[in-house]
Parts: sequence; structure tokens; C-alpha cells
Amino acid sequence: LRQINDEVARSRAHLFQPRQTFRTGAQEGEGHYRRDHVYGAMLPKSWKARNPPEGVIIYYHFVEEPDDIRLEIIGAGGGTVRSFEAGDVSHKIGMNRFVWDLRHPGPNMPRVMAGPRAVPGSYRVRLTTSDWTAEQAFEIKKDPRLTAITQQDLVEQLEFLIQIRDAFNEMDRALETVRSVREQLDEVSARLVEEEVKTGAQKIDDELTSIENELIQTKPGGWSQKPKIRSHLSWVASAVSSQRGEYTDARPTDQLQERFQDLRKDLDEELSRLQKVLELDLVSFNRMLRDKQASAIILKP
Repeated sequence: LRQINDEVARSRAHLFQPRQTFRTGAQEGEGHYRRDHVYGAMLPKSWKARNPPEGVIIYYHFVEEPDDIRLEIIGAGGGTVRSFEAGDVSHKIGMNRFVWDLRHPGPNMPRVMAGPRAVPGSYRVRLTTSDWTAEQAFEIKKDPRLTAITQQDLVEQLEFLIQIRDAFNEMDRALETVRSVREQLDEVSARLVEEEVKTGAQKIDDELTSIENELIQTKPGGWSQKPKIRSHLSWVASAVSSQRGEYTDARPTDQLQERFQDLRKDLDEELSRLQKVLELDLVSFNRMLRDKQASAIILKP
């Protein structure tokens, strides 16, 4: 309301400047309990009043509904932190509201970690339609109660979580390749009856299955099964970003960084195994298929 004037009222579209937002440890989420920030007890969700949404609240209005819309969060260095398309952003006639939860993009792999939270600093929001664009600056502030935590601590936390996120994305791409090749191998084995084809396909399938079994849990059994690389990485991400229903605002401990390096080494070993199968075994197998005038196994780009 403080930003509305005659010029805004006459405009066909307007992006309001977001107010400064504090990055706090409070975590609303969907769980059944919330922490009492006075006494520290975990209380039933129904006992606490609803707080404002977590994140930067962005208001904008349209006189006419645009055909398309894009909302971008721009960092101090000019790079895009996060972008949202029409499916995520309201663009109806009148006033609209969007809440950015302060998060960078998370990994493509579901349910392993949330996107890392942005560090305090200067940001801009850019709103774009097919024939109009506007920008507004805003600030994210550090929780003033965190007197022992520095800006550098939070930068190191962000960088560490981005490394974990990127490791998950590498794993996801590898698993997509494994499953695509195995599916095509099954089709080849069903279509061609030659024993050398079936033997070659089975050899590659066994190696790919072994790699998949090291990356993720593929067998039923839950906690009775040995955790795999994905589970260990997810635990490290959780340990460095949240504890008991609250966000953690601190640099990653030396122990967590060492554990991640161990897991990074394990992941690299499996990725190297996969690359070897694709560059040697699969190339040889495709050569045999072409000699038999059969379609080769195709790797997705």
C-alpha cells in the first residue's frame, strides 16, 4: 500500500519492491511439531500461530492477464539464482503474490535434499511478460541473533550444499543412462536369438546392475539393507542444513566435509566404471549388432 501512487494506479502492470527479508532458522514445513523459540520445546503445530510465509514476498499486478510470464531472482553478481515459469507463478488480472523460499534449485533426483538457501545479500527480482519487463531490488538479512555466525560461514555452507546437489545430479544422469541402456538390451535380447548377442547383452546388463546397486538401494528391505551412496549423501546434506525441525545456519564441520569427500570418491569410481562400460563393452557390442544388420544401442544426450 505504501508504494501505490497515481503512476502505479494508471500502469497496466507493476512490480512492487519486496521488503527486506530475514533468513531465520524457523521452519514451518508440513510436520506436526514446531519449536517454541522462547523455551526451546517442540510443541504440536496447532499450539502455535501461523507465521508469515518463509521467504521473500513479491507482489505485482496486471490490468490484463499476460499470455506468458517469467520471474527471475538475480544475485549480486548478475547471475540467475532461480527462475520460475507460468506454471509456478500466478498471473491473473489484479494483484498477484509470489513467495520465493530463498532456495536455489534443488537436485533433479527427488526426495534427497532441498535446494540450498541463499546467503544474505543484495538481490533483484525480474518479472517478464511477452511485451513488458520490470525489476526491483531487495535485501536478504542475516538473523541478527546469530552473533557467532559470519557471512563467510553461510557462504561456505551454500557452496558445500551446491557440491552435494551437483553430485546428486551427476548420479541422476548416470542412472538414467543405466536404465536406458538396460531397457534397450532387453529389447535386443528378445529380438535376436544368437547366443553371442544374448551373452554380450547379459554381460553388460550385469555390470550396469552392479553399478546401479552401488549408487542406490534397489532391493526391498528398508533399514535392513546396507545404505548406498545416495542415502549417505542425503544424510550429509541433511546434517549440514537442518536439525530437529530448524534450519542450520553454520559452516559445514570438518567431519562432514571429509565424509563428503569420501562419498565423492566412491561416486567417481562408479561413474568411471560406467564410462568404461559405455566406451569399451557397449561400443564392441554395437559393432557386433551392426555386423548383424541390427539397430545399435543408442545413448541419450
